[in-house]
Amino acid sequence: MCILLIEDNPDHAELIESALKADFRVHWVKSGKSGLEYLKGLSVDAMPGLILVDYSLPGFDGLRVIEAIIKEEFDIPLIMITGQGDEEIAVRAMKLGAYDYLVKTGGYLTMLPVAVHNVIERHRTAKEKARLEDELKRLSITDDLTGLFDRRYFYNRLEEEAARAKRYGNPLALVLLGP
Repeated sequence: MCILLIEDNPDHAELIESALKADFRVHWVKSGKSGLEYLKGLSVDAMPGLILVDYSLPGFDGLRVIEAIIKEEFDIPLIMITGQGDEEIAVRAMKLGAYDYLVKTGGYLTMLPVAVHNVIERHRTAKEKARLEDELKRLSITDDLTGLFDRRYFYNRLEEEAARAKRYGNPLALVLLGP
């Protein structure tokens, strides 16, 4: 699996790559702009399994990179890494969509592979949960034999349309056809 590393410091990039090379291929870019350009040029199948983004980057910071990645709707988990432990930045990163926030201190390089594996698993689990919820919703409103919407769905939609007609003062017509 490939990981996109957005890091402007070559020494840090080399250390991170060596910490992850046993399990992952690391593609390194030096700025948020080049990271976004790289992602936009990839097919869906070639997308990285995770993005590591540094907070301090040239041009615009890691928070803006996360915002841009989320805005572009790339379905890739993110971890923000930084040389400074700032709780406010960590909270903002997590609210924007980062799965984790690591500070480049002490033994962070030994924790990094574990954090990456955990985030990838959490992301996979979240995607599977969403898929199952969609499937459950579909099953709850369709008939197994015909695949058509069931009576429950019909009555829910009828209530919604009646409320909409009442709210906007529009008439509502219902036509039922039988065999």
